[in-house]
Amino acid sequence: MSAALRDVRGIWRVTTAQRDPRGYKTLAALALLLALGIVLFAAVMVWRNKIDAVLLLQMLAGAGGFWLTLAANMLFVRGSMMLNSPVNGRLLPRQRRRLMQMAAGLWLLQTAAFTLAAGNWLVFPLVGMFLLGMMLAMGAHLAGLALMVLPGSWSPTWHAALPPALADGMTGAAAMTALTMLVLAGVAWCVRWMYPAGGDDHLGKRRARLDAMRRFETQMWAPEVDSANVGGRHALRIYAAVLRRDCRRAAPGPMLMHALGPGGHWSVSASWLAGFVAIGLGLYLAMSVSDNARFHRVVQVMAGPGLLGMTSMILFGTAQIGQAMQRTRGEQALLRLTPLLGDLQSMNRRLATQLLRQTLGSWIVSTAALLLLGMLLGGPGMLAGQAALCCLAGQVAMTGLLVDYAGEGGWSVGLALRAGLLALLQCAAALGAGALAGSSPWPWLAAIAIAATALQVRRAWRRMLAAAPAFPVRRQALS
Repeated sequence: MSAALRDVRGIWRVTTAQRDPRGYKTLAALALLLALGIVLFAAVMVWRNKIDAVLLLQMLAGAGGFWLTLAANMLFVRGSMMLNSPVNGRLLPRQRRRLMQMAAGLWLLQTAAFTLAAGNWLVFPLVGMFLLGMMLAMGAHLAGLALMVLPGSWSPTWHAALPPALADGMTGAAAMTALTMLVLAGVAWCVRWMYPAGGDDHLGKRRARLDAMRRFETQMWAPEVDSANVGGRHALRIYAAVLRRDCRRAAPGPMLMHALGPGGHWSVSASWLAGFVAIGLGLYLAMSVSDNARFHRVVQVMAGPGLLGMTSMILFGTAQIGQAMQRTRGEQALLRLTPLLGDLQSMNRRLATQLLRQTLGSWIVSTAALLLLGMLLGGPGMLAGQAALCCLAGQVAMTGLLVDYAGEGGWSVGLALRAGLLALLQCAAALGAGALAGSSPWPWLAAIAIAATALQVRRAWRRMLAAAPAFPVRRQALS
């Protein structure tokens, strides 16, 4: 084996299997399931004498790209950035070059796989832009989120904002070729930025990057509300009023939630949701008083991706709670010393009740707000799809809500992969049911997600009540 292959194998093992064994085992199981699904599909094609080698190759490329995207972005990127320290650079002089080569190579393999699955090379720069944004976001460079949003609105925005001839030019072969060159240059620049060279400057950058990655893990979907921003001030006012009321009542259940601080309170998501609704209503009023047909088309085209992005408020709602629990272990330990905790044996029941009440309430309110905005900005045709996606997002969010918080509780790579796999199976079941019934899959998806949520919550409720008292969280795993 050549020295380059030995370096690559060693780096891959350290950044994936050794850093997160449970996540890597989950990815291995997912690879087995994907391979089994493709084999079964090929067997059905042979049985029906309808062998389509091109379709089978596209499915294989799509499955491989999907698995590689999860492995690269959930495990390799973060592990490789931690590995790129000045000390390791001294011990392994080729390490930084290998890390940059592996990051760029993984990006290229993912992009090529999804392009092959799509069967159209014109999607290469858009797919590459999305995957580059994901790689940057997983490394706590939040500017990557903009790159993840841009590809989905590329073609609709140009066609809505420009005359047809110019819009076709911006989405044609020449424009996509130029965009491909820009994306390739961006990848080369970004990998050098993500993996700085040694020296004093590297020490400062590494410290700042590790701090950002830790904040990313604990605050990505739960921003601190004690900052001086406008949303933080409004959320704190609401939280302070609720806290004063609950302190006067001295009820043990609500006090369990207050131990998580403002970051785990419903007022955080409420303040963000109120801001989005205000923006949506402002756009609706602007459409009502404007006769500009192009402005109407742009708003309607952008309403779909915008509402889809807002659905992440439901999808990551429980991640906000889990991150707040990780940040407030000291407060939880202090609460256990006070009479406000109540009966220790009933802690998990009270906490589970409060978590369910807050999460279900936020789910219902967020869904109603998104449906209202969808009807105002996109028309009634968006309501069925938006409702189904809200139901599916809520079901996925419930996966990490009622868990053994004293042990390995909360979200992890393995749990996120299992939740994603279950969501894919529900989508496949809804598509199959819709095809058999000759109807839209959206009502089926909503019904399946709600039924899955009921079964999931019932099982998780029993598991959480049987676990050790939750506070302080993860004390058994850390001991």
